[in-house]
Amino acid sequence: MYYPFAGIQHPVRGNLIRPRRVPSPDEGTRRKISARIVDGIPAHYGAHPWVVDIRILYGDGQSMHWCGGVILSEYLILTAAHCFRSSSNETHFFVRVGQHRMYATDRYEKDYEIETIKKHEGFDMATFINDLCLLKVQEKGGHGIVFNDYILPACLPEADAV
Repeated sequence: MYYPFAGIQHPVRGNLIRPRRVPSPDEGTRRKISARIVDGIPAHYGAHPWVVDIRILYGDGQSMHWCGGVILSEYLILTAAHCFRSSSNETHFFVRVGQHRMYATDRYEKDYEIETIKKHEGFDMATFINDLCLLKVQEKGGHGIVFNDYILPACLPEADAV
């Protein structure tokens, strides 16, 4: 896959457009969508396997939620450029996948260091135009993010369907 605005080209291994257990884009359109997140209905574990918790790391080793993101592939996370307005230092952040509960450790959650932060070159903080950013995670044990039933890339439409 090639992400022109970020200048990143990364080989895609296997079928990452529609991995197992992820609904097709047509199925996804039939889901009931709720605008409420706070005080909404709790999601069951694994309901959103593509969601990423981008965390800021403090000098004392503690971390806290900073922004959200979406898994695109084994190595790439899509997030918002405004999340990195004050810093693009990869060592200040890491991503957590497979997380369900914010304040407890979940069985399948894993942390990955960030290798590269690439904000859209046309991002404008005043208007939030082009508020896009790609994160490339560092390899861990010879691979990127390891997929399972609780950690999967987002289900995206085929290129010719857009």
